[in-house]
Amino acid sequence: MDAETIYDVPMMMRKEKLDERVLSKLRLGTNSEVQIESWKEFLGRHKNPTDEIEVGLIGKYVELPDAYKSISES
Repeated sequence: MDAETIYDVPMMMRKEKLDERVLSKLRLGTNSEVQIESWKEFLGRHKNPTDEIEVGLIGKYVELPDAYKSISES
């Protein structure tokens, strides 16, 4: 499966019950219910930001178009 963001992966794994399978294979029990609400809240804030920031790039080789290509594309 493809994930929109890396932060979606834990939720996708949870949906596929991978956590339960790993615990079972390792013979590890859990005494409590999974607390994933804070992760869901983080994911909601990540996908729906309310503020913007401006990022500046200062470099030595700014005349070369490919010098900072990976940074500008990210």
